[in-house]
Amino acid sequence: MPRASSRIVELKISGMSCASCVTSIDKAVKRLEGVRSVLVNLGNETARVEYDPVQMSLPEIEKVITDAGYEVIHDRVAVKIGGMTCAMCVQTIENALKNTEGIISASVNLGAEKAYITYNPGIATVSQMKTAIEEAGYTYLGVVGEKTEDVTYSSISLAIYLPGLLDRLGEKGRKELQKAVQAYRKDIKDIV
Repeated sequence: MPRASSRIVELKISGMSCASCVTSIDKAVKRLEGVRSVLVNLGNETARVEYDPVQMSLPEIEKVITDAGYEVIHDRVAVKIGGMTCAMCVQTIENALKNTEGIISASVNLGAEKAYITYNPGIATVSQMKTAIEEAGYTYLGVVGEKTEDVTYSSISLAIYLPGLLDRLGEKGRKELQKAVQAYRKDIKDIV
């Protein structure tokens, strides 16, 4: 059980082949100020580290392991994001993601409406990424490549509000809106 100001992280490590590798990682990490305990397991290629997050950060631990000649393995995910309009949106989302514990890097592509995220799956989850994106004021639209049965918020909004709006716009307004929607998003073309 971690102490009050402690955090425990399990890191997947590549490149260990013997007991000497275990000792090398163990000693390197234990030298860091703020590390309370280290348990390196050669069999499942992991290091379990208890540390004080006030005194040090996860990237510092990972750097020491890398500098010792080993690789810390991370997962990568691409997520779809809605509501971005400019470079400031990109920066806001990247900062929100990078400030989420366990996320190593985040790169947002405005044109593709996606974020490419490298993270430690033992710490960060896609659910936490979703929360960070939504708390920053944007719409999380799912993981790229995953089929979801959820209908996005924008599609639900269109399905509920668009018919009444179209009635109020009249025939000319409806045609203009249809053109704009079709030019912007082919995937909602059938709703209009």
